[in-house]
Amino acid sequence: MDISAVLLEWPYDPEHNVRLIEGVDGRPLLQVRLPLGIEQYEVEGRPDGLRPGGYPTVLDMVKARKEDWIREQGSEAGFALGKEEFDALHQEAVLFYYRYLHLFQIGEFERVVEDTAHNMEIFSLVESFYPHEEARELLQYWPYLLRMHAVARAMVSLKEEDHEAARTVLGEALSQLQGMEDLDSPIFFFEKLRSISYLTTVSAEIEEMEADPAARLRAQLQSALEKENYEKAAEIRDMLRRLSQDSS
Repeated sequence: MDISAVLLEWPYDPEHNVRLIEGVDGRPLLQVRLPLGIEQYEVEGRPDGLRPGGYPTVLDMVKARKEDWIREQGSEAGFALGKEEFDALHQEAVLFYYRYLHLFQIGEFERVVEDTAHNMEIFSLVESFYPHEEARELLQYWPYLLRMHAVARAMVSLKEEDHEAARTVLGEALSQLQGMEDLDSPIFFFEKLRSISYLTTVSAEIEEMEADPAARLRAQLQSALEKENYEKAAEIRDMLRRLSQDSS
């Protein structure tokens, strides 16, 4: 089918190339405009909409097998992931990674929290039950995943004006990163250092926003403009104007 009409309806703009739409049956869908086409992601369940083995995700399928093992054996001792399961979990983690990157781009932080939490469960399973060299291909991204999860949670708290909760989330993530056992991988070391630096910077910015009400309002103004909520933007501009008059 020629999709030229669809591409013409949504010209490629690298600054505005992600959108949430409503599917024909009312379900939410995520679309990404690329230079030569459009990607479409399911928002609920797996990004590709598949149900492996009848389960919502591969993670759910593996967790069910683990629960069966514990029921039959009395403990998780002896439970292990097979090569095919590891490959399927790895592939699923990549799909969720692509989706949460796009969701982060459009400020859907609650959904980013869900998707990063999903991948954290995958990483934990692989770390505990797949003691093979190739697991490093996935686990070397632990610091990055922790960072994205923490920042998304902090952004949710900031949207709710709960600065203390945001600081707590970032502080806990920093402690996790600093105490994380090193993995023999250049990517791991790079991501760990970068994540610690990034979270430290974000924490400092939150403290600055609390100390400077105008800085907080300017951040809210930028957010309102990005979401094209011009009525809210006008209210914030008025608040900034009054704050400036009061201080003078």
